[in-house]
Amino acid sequence: MITLLSVTDLAHRLNVSRRTVWRMRDSGELPPAVTIRGCLRWEPATISAWIADGAPHCRKTGWQPKTTCGGRCHA
Repeated sequence: MITLLSVTDLAHRLNVSRRTVWRMRDSGELPPAVTIRGCLRWEPATISAWIADGAPHCRKTGWQPKTTCGGRCHA
């Protein structure tokens, strides 16, 4: 079972405030989140890949995680 990252978890990982995570999400800087019961969650592997790629602005660059699922698991 994969443990997904909450807004608080992601803020800690990025060393920013929760508000900054929300701003980054709203502006399209972060990889897409999964919504589960109204809560946003991020897959740790996706965030790690995004950081390894230099944390590009996802909306402007079209960054997508490299997957073997054809993107279905990140829709």
